[in-house]
Amino acid sequence: MGLGYLLASLVGVALVVALCALLFAKGRAWLGAAEAEAYLREILPAFAARLTSVATDGRAALCENAVDGAIHLLVSHGDRLVVRKLSAGLVKAVARSDNALSLALADFTLPRLRLSFADADSAGLWAQKLGALP
Repeated sequence: MGLGYLLASLVGVALVVALCALLFAKGRAWLGAAEAEAYLREILPAFAARLTSVATDGRAALCENAVDGAIHLLVSHGDRLVVRKLSAGLVKAVARSDNALSLALADFTLPRLRLSFADADSAGLWAQKLGALP
């Protein structure tokens, strides 16, 4: 009788998980340059894009604010976007490999991130900008 209860419990839990996934699972946010800039203009009172680069997988973007020179990182998290204003204290390390950047952040929710860009020039430019953060 104990094994029957165990199996029934496991089936019940599996059904609840499947129902939650069906009801609440949404697609991930996909970023384009226009979407990233529009989102930042929506949440930041003084944002005007100077430079925006989107990762080739559409899951992350780097945007530079023309107003104050701040660099913002946008990352798709489920159907929402997570934004971090990058600073020297937040960015622990930046490594470039061809057209990709690897970031190590002092952020326990987003400790490491790899962004691949369409060309090596974008990766080089962002590596330079991130290396000179105030």
